[in-house]
Amino acid sequence: IMELVSQKMADGIHNWTMDTIMVTKNGRELEVESSISISFDEAGAPLESLAIIRDVTTQRHAKQEQDIIEARYRNIVQSLPHTSIILFDTDMRYILVDGSDLKVYGLPHPALVGQRLTYIMQMTPNYLHWDSLLKAHEATLAGKIVDLELPDIDRILRLQFSPLKSDGDITGGM
Repeated sequence: IMELVSQKMADGIHNWTMDTIMVTKNGRELEVESSISISFDEAGAPLESLAIIRDVTTQRHAKQEQDIIEARYRNIVQSLPHTSIILFDTDMRYILVDGSDLKVYGLPHPALVGQRLTYIMQMTPNYLHWDSLLKAHEATLAGKIVDLELPDIDRILRLQFSPLKSDGDITGGM
């Protein structure tokens, strides 16, 4: 670590964060995040340093578990034929967008995440069913389950909307 500190100081870097593995006395490995700051006197000599070392092992493992669950979920959604799943918050901002049907309509699903329905409506203004979709989103956020069947180019689209709840409060919809 002292070599790294010397190199950072030589490069003129006075504040940085790094990830390392530390080993406890009993041999347990911990993933740690170290934030280091060095103060210098007027002559440029190191005066004092502050290091904050935080054990992030639990958070990293939880993130890895979450990533595995999300990958499984995405695999399921992407494998379902003629299906898409969209989750939106109370501002009708899309927080998760995935599925095979999005490609059929030329909707760039990664670009939709974080966008509000009204913005997406502006991206594709010629789509005939925006009014119905907007009303379905609004009804879902009011706590209603909505089933829609909309005629499309070569088929009937069946859309199901359902509120998402946490502790009884509506937090969004799908």
